[in-house]
Amino acid sequence: MIGKQKITDQIAHLKYKEPNSPKIVVLEQELVRAEAESLVAEAQLSNITREKLKAAFTYQFDAMREHSEKMAMIAGFGKHLLDLVDDNPVTPGETRPAYDGYEASKHIIQDCEDALSNWVIGSASVKSSLSVRTKNHRAKRQQNTQGVDLAHQDAPMDRNSWISAGEHERNIGSEEEEEEEEEEEEEVEQGRPHHHEEA
Repeated sequence: MIGKQKITDQIAHLKYKEPNSPKIVVLEQELVRAEAESLVAEAQLSNITREKLKAAFTYQFDAMREHSEKMAMIAGFGKHLLDLVDDNPVTPGETRPAYDGYEASKHIIQDCEDALSNWVIGSASVKSSLSVRTKNHRAKRQQNTQGVDLAHQDAPMDRNSWISAGEHERNIGSEEEEEEEEEEEEEVEQGRPHHHEEA
């Protein structure tokens, strides 16, 4: 398929050189097809781009969340290991008791490894709960993007209901005369004399 710009240039050239050339119609049809294909391609590209963008950032945010949660686990178990360190002060010359936390530290490390291996995103400790304000804003935004269907408001016009401009003017004139007559009747009923304007 020839590009849109090239077809447009060919049409312009033919209209200048051969305005009655039958090839102009063929080229214009090709241009319509090319524009339709271009619109479809642009829509598909936009859809795929947004889909891939959201998927990529979903992976990234999930990875960030997993990394952070697991770092928090390691920090928590690391503090348990620190509790095994004897930091009681000793006096000069006093011998510090030998370290006896080997077995306990092995169990803590094993528990940490198990926690890291068994972690799933559903058991994440940190939950990003949205506020009521944010939820309301998102709901309002979704309503705005959905649009409003107005197709049912405009009923098709009946040709029998159409009137010409001249008839429309006559109708307006008769309506104005009826309004003047009603005003005269009201003034007579209220006892006020009616003064006709002189032409």
